[in-house]
Amino acid sequence: MLIKQEGAIMPGDDTDFRSKLTSSAEAVLRVLQSFEERKDAEIFDDSDPDASNLRKMVRTYRGSLHSEITRHLAEVITLGGVSVVTQRDVISLVEEIWNSNVSKCSPTELKVLEGVLEDSSLSLRSLSLVVELSYAQTRRAAQRLRASGVLRIKGLLNTNLLGLERVLIVLENPTLVFSGPYIHKSLFVDSPAPTAFLVSILPRERVPELLKMIKSLRGTASSVSAWKLSAGKPRFSSVYYNSKTGEWRPNLLHFRLMLRAGSDDITVGARSSAPAIPSSAFTSAELKILEKIAEDYEATAVEITESIGLSESTAFRKRSNLINKRVVVPRATVTIPKLKDRAIALLSPDCAGDIVPAWNQLPLTYVSRLENLENHDEKKILLLSALASGSASDIIDVLYSEKSRADDFTAYSVAGGVTNPIKVASMFDRREKRWKWDPSFFDLLSYGVARNGSRKKDIPLDLA
Repeated sequence: MLIKQEGAIMPGDDTDFRSKLTSSAEAVLRVLQSFEERKDAEIFDDSDPDASNLRKMVRTYRGSLHSEITRHLAEVITLGGVSVVTQRDVISLVEEIWNSNVSKCSPTELKVLEGVLEDSSLSLRSLSLVVELSYAQTRRAAQRLRASGVLRIKGLLNTNLLGLERVLIVLENPTLVFSGPYIHKSLFVDSPAPTAFLVSILPRERVPELLKMIKSLRGTASSVSAWKLSAGKPRFSSVYYNSKTGEWRPNLLHFRLMLRAGSDDITVGARSSAPAIPSSAFTSAELKILEKIAEDYEATAVEITESIGLSESTAFRKRSNLINKRVVVPRATVTIPKLKDRAIALLSPDCAGDIVPAWNQLPLTYVSRLENLENHDEKKILLLSALASGSASDIIDVLYSEKSRADDFTAYSVAGGVTNPIKVASMFDRREKRWKWDPSFFDLLSYGVARNGSRKKDIPLDLA
């Protein structure tokens, strides 16, 4: 907690909102003002993550966050009936106001987001040429997006080079689900029937063993299937962004008409498998660096040195070696706080030709190819989207109203999710010179326990 003590309410006129604040709530306002004025806020510990988060919000807010918070508090008090406002109330309001503010993007920021998601490997100079902005405009927009956390560049492990496979496990009405270090991401659907989507990353040669384990769950679910999952591609669109209001709500009529426009069927070809690189190429230091840049691709040699303990020259050399070999590649991650809903859809290639062009109009989307592990001729397209609150169910309703029941597709609103970073350093066996495989690493949890451990704010968008 930022401040542990809740003091007494100060006396005063009921029309004065400050008279309703606890001492710790008022202290939060003082700290906000101190941060805005670049003064030291001694009431907070610099190492306190809550204080660091407040500082970040103040510095990335367009305008005065302190003034906006005090204005909102005053409006609430004038409505009457409020006896006390606590620190927690004030911090919740700060987060709400900041989320709304940081979700508003300038025209240059919109262009930068679209360009970065299209190609995360571009330098700022190259990106400025692609999005047709000056270098200075591109740099300023990218800096603000990074500072606020809207844009991050992570590292995507090259599973082909590492001899790994991504597998999507789909469980309908399950009583048990897998968890553990091989389960990278999880998504949970509450209705119309509980459904779990689990992304597993494991050695490619062990996929048949995983399939046997998955089949063993068929007595605990109404339907169980397993699919090879491609790395896919995230995408950004500002088509439905209202620059006047800062809202991201989709235009349902336009989306409906785009569904009717149709397109060519999508052809899903066979997936190619690249040979695995020699495992002996990885030293202990390289594995630690690989794990670090998977979380932050732009981590400098100094930052790697501080977190891992290598010399700066060694960190720089090994980081460059891993990147040049494309063991890890850049992958942009965009998080717009107002886009809290998630919708997921599984489509046949025949049906996808009509839906994907319309889906691509949505703000943040992800598309990937699926291949059934038990029937390699069966292929599907997976779609995910981040949407404004309440929009997921609207988009799904339009999909079902426009598409025939004969079309092979299903769509769901995702209720909760979990993301577990891949622990490269612990999952690679240096003695055996290969990725570890141990079926005992898979845990079985009841669906209820797994679902309760998920959160809406943790639903992944990019399944790679």
